[in-house]
Amino acid sequence: MTVGPSDEWRERVEARSAYVMRHLGGWLLGAFVVLVGGVFALVGASALDGGVTVTAQPGTFRVQSCEFAHDINNCKGTFEENLGGRTSTGASLEHIGRTRPGDRLPAFKVPDGYTSYPSGELAPSDLARGLVLTGAGVVAVACGLFAVFTGYSPRASYTSGRPDASYGRIGLVGAWRGLGRGRWAPVRLILCGLAGLGVLAAAGAGVVSLLYR
Repeated sequence: MTVGPSDEWRERVEARSAYVMRHLGGWLLGAFVVLVGGVFALVGASALDGGVTVTAQPGTFRVQSCEFAHDINNCKGTFEENLGGRTSTGASLEHIGRTRPGDRLPAFKVPDGYTSYPSGELAPSDLARGLVLTGAGVVAVACGLFAVFTGYSPRASYTSGRPDASYGRIGLVGAWRGLGRGRWAPVRLILCGLAGLGVLAAAGAGVVSLLYR
């Protein structure tokens, strides 16, 4: 029995259909995860505002004297940093509200002095939030790209009930091994490195939180 051109064309169409249906769930899931991860990473990057070092050191301002002017108390006193306990004398702080000598006020040391609200500067809470969001976003992007490249889906698709095995779900082990073969091997290394960077960024957020708690 000879196979005509129409039979070959039909076989190619069926093979392509089987390939698409087997990978479709992973492609869609991966694209969604990449989108969500990208949003998280962008939000985290905006919180960092281009910096990865604290420019607003939190601490306690101890009031020695205050002068009231234009609804604001101009106070003199000492500032003690939360990290390391270093004390600065002769500090000045503008504070809204009633204060008395001896009061201890939460404040921040910024490059141009001391303030109660570190607007425009990177406080430890902003740094930790930015790192954890960026790290989580990068990890999500790496996982999503893994699903896009391999078609991996954690749950069986509606095509899994077909008798043809070519329509079956792509498991995690099979996807991992397939991505490590031939020309795809560098892609797997890149995705692993990307996920590792995300984990390090999230771990950095934990370190910042522990230091400044």
